[in-house]
Parts: sequence; structure tokens; C-alpha cells
Amino acid sequence: MNLSDSFEVLYAIKEKDLETEQTHSSSKLLLTSRIFTLMEIPASALMQHLLKTNEVSTGVIVNINHATRILKNTQVRIVATFKEIREKVYVFDVEIFDKRVLISSGTHSRTIILKEELEKERITQ
Repeated sequence: MNLSDSFEVLYAIKEKDLETEQTHSSSKLLLTSRIFTLMEIPASALMQHLLKTNEVSTGVIVNINHATRILKNTQVRIVATFKEIREKVYVFDVEIFDKRVLISSGTHSRTIILKEELEKERITQ
């Protein structure tokens, strides 16, 4: 993967993605947990070619900024751009846009682990 490589995903916002559904707020902001999930999709896609058959990538750090409100049924574009690698941690700038403006932005970091480590973790829980 080269610096500035990017990957883009389209997604239609649903009522369950908004704070109004979960927090009974009228803010119409994307839920922070949903932003995190949406950021993972293009960032993990960028890393797929780096993985061996016994490996997966996992999110380790996230920093999110809410920029503006959004309505359900709005189509958004989520763009992850590879920024750097720091000690086996891949760092991505991620932005979420609707047709007009930036909805949210942030930094999402991922690392590569062995699938068996993930399985061990599940068993001990």
C-alpha cells in the first residue's frame, strides 16, 4: 500500500444510524459508534491485500469529529486514505460526505493480528 492510496464506499443512512433513534435526541447526528463502523469499512478494504490467509486487520485507535447533522435516507460517501505506518499500525484519514458537505472526519488506525489470537480471545471471554 502506498501513501495517499484511498478507498471509497457508498452507504445510505438509516434511522438506526442517527442519535434520534438511540438517544431520543433531535440532533440528527450520526451515532459515534456508527461512524466508527463506517470508518472501518474502507480502511480495512485497503489493507486486504496485505493480509496472509492466517491474518486479519483490527481497529486499534479512532479519533472522530462530528461536522454537521444528516437526515435518514441520505447517501453518504466514506473515503479512507492511507496516511502512514507507525510500528506496525496503519493510520488512515477517513471522511464521510453527503452530496454537499463533510459530515464527519477522523483518523482510524489498524494493525494486523493472527486469526488464532482472535479465536483465543473469544474462548477466554
